[in-house]
Amino acid sequence: MTDQRRVVIVGYDGAQILDIACPSGALDIANRYGAAPPYSIELGTLGRWAVHTSSGIALGRSVHWGGDRSSGHADRRGRRRL
Repeated sequence: MTDQRRVVIVGYDGAQILDIACPSGALDIANRYGAAPPYSIELGTLGRWAVHTSSGIALGRSVHWGGDRSSGHADRRGRRRL
């Protein structure tokens, strides 16, 4: 297995989508041009919630930190766990 450089971009409610998309896009281009070792790009959030960008676009997560790990319940804002 090839070693990879793990990069976690942290998403949060109200983030501008470009603050998430531009770094991940730049690392993806680096991978396409042969970055060695390649980057492993992930989106992280607190808990298991999706985040909503300032434009209202919801993004899921591939990594989470802390928070309640139960599933199937909505929080006070009506968000569902992923």
